[in-house]
Amino acid sequence: MLVADDRIDRRVLLQARSLVRAGMRVTVVASPHPAEEAQDLDALAWPEIEILRIRPEMPTQTSFDATVTRLGALGALADALFVHHAHFLEAAMMRPADLVVAHDLPVLATALTVADLTGARLHFDAHEIFAEQRRLPVWRRIIYRALERRLAPLADIVTTVNQSIADEMARRNHIPRPGIILNVPDVTASRTEQRGRGLREKLGIGEQPQLILFHGAFFGNRNLETLIEAMSYVRDPACMLVLMGPDGEEKQALKGLAQSRHLLGRRVHFLPTVPQNELIALVASADIGIIPYPGVDKNTIYCSPNKLFDFIVAGVPILANDLPELRRFVVDGGVGLVHAMTDARAIAAGIDRIAADDKIAMREAARRLAPQMCWSHEERAFLSLYGLSAAEVE
Repeated sequence: MLVADDRIDRRVLLQARSLVRAGMRVTVVASPHPAEEAQDLDALAWPEIEILRIRPEMPTQTSFDATVTRLGALGALADALFVHHAHFLEAAMMRPADLVVAHDLPVLATALTVADLTGARLHFDAHEIFAEQRRLPVWRRIIYRALERRLAPLADIVTTVNQSIADEMARRNHIPRPGIILNVPDVTASRTEQRGRGLREKLGIGEQPQLILFHGAFFGNRNLETLIEAMSYVRDPACMLVLMGPDGEEKQALKGLAQSRHLLGRRVHFLPTVPQNELIALVASADIGIIPYPGVDKNTIYCSPNKLFDFIVAGVPILANDLPELRRFVVDGGVGLVHAMTDARAIAAGIDRIAADDKIAMREAARRLAPQMCWSHEERAFLSLYGLSAAEVE
């Protein structure tokens, strides 16, 4: 499995662990772990999986003629689009395999090269519509679209994360509709019975406030600045926003914004990220989960992020921007509300709306839906791609 992440997406690690339990040997080739971490936290949390981190500072020794692979003339683009192409290729060639998995578009050309040089089958697992991200330069988007259109039909297996992206990939790449593996967490049942006081204990506050939680990375284009500004306009005085995620420049900038609005420590609070095995229990102590992602590009419009399923499994009512996949799960599932999050005042109106709504009914709906939103359920669909059944997992 090739994945360009430094902190590896749980989707990758859950798939790898399921295959290990089914008797396969799995190696995940990934970028170096974050510099601020003294140890590889993914390797510590998932000891059953071999995680092979590349070493960009070391020169590569592997060389080959790209024309002997199905990349052909496109081989020259692999290095241009993915800076660690040569290092990933060399690392993967050290572990010959029967099947190579490209976890998202940046490593697809590398995975195809490995598959062609070793005779392995190829699985392309698209985590998103990577080529449509507005943050990418226009020239990169154009080339990525062309690369995916050329390479996706060459994969033996193609999967993605939701219905909208599956339909879009089939249309643009002229391939059968990809299989769908949801980004669900590794729990076996709803945690609604175990709400606890986790967030309140960490913040040192009582029961009265309604805690609105956003957790995850603080990337740009997630509407977080506007979300913080919105807390100035929320009418319900009991509402507090909690942003939980990794430290870094983005987090400091958001803290500075909250401070400038005189919200920090009053209506806006920040917490550090927590390990995956602690996350759902902590999420379950929130009163409302918020997904404010703006529809700035096709990738975001069709998103179904990990936190969507975290909230459902934890039994937390959801307030989400009105986007197709969020509406599909939140409204159709009865687990929350969607609201147009066009500006700070609109977000504030949405928060006031859900704060006054019947969240007991939303929690009950989440309790009913949760068993289908766990990896123990989704694992069956994944294993069937490899001709395996859940009965073969130890």
